Amino acid sequence: MDVTHVAIKVRDEVYSLPAPNRHYHVIRHMVNELGFSTPIIGVQGFLLENGTFVTRKEAMEIAVANGQYDKWHQLVTGKRKLLYSEDLW
Repeated sequence: MDVTHVAIKVRDEVYSLPAPNRHYHVIRHMVNELGFSTPIIGVQGFLLENGTFVTRKEAMEIAVANGQYDKWHQLVTGKRKLLYSEDLW
């Protein structure tokens, strides 16, 4: 299952944007379009292609297992424990 969106979970709501967006794009959307105040307090993570929210740590495990975060990325960035959108797109 591929990681497809950056996402931020605030309480029980998930706000997301598809690749190639970054987490700061989601924050900007939440502030400018949805009226949130800064700072945005939530959990940064990702959505899988089925819409499931996962944390950065869970996303890294999934991306490694399915080849989205491959050996080349590991050579360039080292063995990170958390996934960043820059690692994927």
